[in-house]
Amino acid sequence: MIEVYTLGQFKLTVDGEVVSNHAARTQKLWKLLNLLLANRNKPLSIPYIIDSIWFDDNTGDSARALHNLLFRLRKVLGGASGKNYISFTHNSYSVITDEDFFVDIYELEDCYAALNSTRFDSPGEKTALLQKITSLYNGKYLMDSYVEPWALSLVNKYKRMYIEAVETLANIYMEQKRFGELIALCEKAISLEPLEEIVYEKLIKCFQINGQKVQAIQLCENLFDLLYRELGVGPTDAVNNIYKELKSNVYQAQHDIANVLEEFTEQKKEKMAVACNLDTFKSIYRYEVRQSKRRGEAVFVMLLSINDARHDVPAPQVLAKAMTILFNSCLQVLRSGDLVANYSNSQIILLLTRLVYEDGETIINRVKKKFHETFTDYGDVVIRFETKPMKLDIFDEI
Repeated sequence: MIEVYTLGQFKLTVDGEVVSNHAARTQKLWKLLNLLLANRNKPLSIPYIIDSIWFDDNTGDSARALHNLLFRLRKVLGGASGKNYISFTHNSYSVITDEDFFVDIYELEDCYAALNSTRFDSPGEKTALLQKITSLYNGKYLMDSYVEPWALSLVNKYKRMYIEAVETLANIYMEQKRFGELIALCEKAISLEPLEEIVYEKLIKCFQINGQKVQAIQLCENLFDLLYRELGVGPTDAVNNIYKELKSNVYQAQHDIANVLEEFTEQKKEKMAVACNLDTFKSIYRYEVRQSKRRGEAVFVMLLSINDARHDVPAPQVLAKAMTILFNSCLQVLRSGDLVANYSNSQIILLLTRLVYEDGETIINRVKKKFHETFTDYGDVVIRFETKPMKLDIFDEI
């Protein structure tokens, strides 16, 4: 029996033994297997396989290397039985996936096809099919290696199938008042795909209907922070309207200022800088301008820009990863009174209080060090910075 799991961490088991984590294997062996499996029932030519596996490395004898990989793959899949699962016809290769072969993406595709083509005798049949889809998905397709060009479209394909199933199943659970199952479904989806706003909307509505208004508000605010931090955007009107309704219902008139202040107080001591969106940053900035004049303290703004070695903006995938890591590095390195916001898709703006101008380079060096501890596998990027003291019209100059 052969089992291949690709949705999340890649795992291959042969006769109950996990073989994908053997130190003697190479990543190209698993790339070859997954490339063949991704093209279900479609034989792949030798040139196509070579271009797909060695797309970033044209050195050496690729044809000979492919022959060696195929020999090793036959041995791995054959296990103790020695059965040959690799077919070679018309100068092309494919994997023979018979009844001994389980592939999670095949199961997902079959369930999704049945969901959209079958007439169900009872609602329970449809629910069971949706539950199977949501149980099969445990993370992005080939999470560790989906930078492969041939895998990129499949990442989005299987993610779309999963999110559609989550949305439909959540609606069924909502109608049937199965709130516990709905919460578990959405919490798993959020952990796997944290930027899917429709999942948050379903979970927020569940909390709202179930009387858990504080949890609903907290979930809204967590989503807003995530969207601003990761994408630099705000929520949809649907979520924003729910949030406004929740806030208007929860907060009643208070006659004791201690109760009001309790709502404003952070529940735990935060040692990191504060993340916010650009509009909030501007409002706080303009307030700080006026306060700094009264206090006689210097407050500085620093603009960080990400470029490649040629002073251009890096490729989208590299840029997105770099921006996320740089943003988190700023939060961790800067003081708890400093502000961090995305200014553009390649720039981060900082508000630094009680800073001596000469210390700006020291701070950025700490941020860079933190950044490069995590950003190690995506090529070279250059972080450039500029520091200015605050003045009211600074946003017109950036």
